[in-house]
Amino acid sequence: MATDARRADSPRRARARRGEGERLRAEILEAAARLLFETGDESAVSVRAIAKAVGVTTPSIYLHFADKDELLWAVCEEQFGKLDRWIEQAAAGSADPLESLRRRGHAYVRFGLENAEAYRILFMGRGDEMPEEAALQAVQKSAAFTHLVPRTR
Repeated sequence: MATDARRADSPRRARARRGEGERLRAEILEAAARLLFETGDESAVSVRAIAKAVGVTTPSIYLHFADKDELLWAVCEEQFGKLDRWIEQAAAGSADPLESLRRRGHAYVRFGLENAEAYRILFMGRGDEMPEEAALQAVQKSAAFTHLVPRTR
């Protein structure tokens, strides 16, 4: 009986059609971000809770992410992408490098103030907890800070 009650509480997602795996991945990332925003604590967000929020089984999450850490880093990457777009939009149209830098700095602060939970997610983990190779890949993937460095290649 408890199993039936639990099933009634958790909405079931319609099975994705062939080739729609990316849509499920996006839904998983969205649910994980939402739960991180709501709880304010990455240790309070479990893969099981994310699966329940999406309406899939826990093993479905592992078809897209190796583990919880990989999933949380993917959420961080998405948030860095939003920060990057925010900063680049602020600097658009400025030909003066100092003015561009000023605009980017203001945009960075404004992003943190107007998107407090997203900003917290960006910096919630300690850098020393991330494997060095993964940290380098994350920096290379995120353009949020690389736009500040002139490209020499």
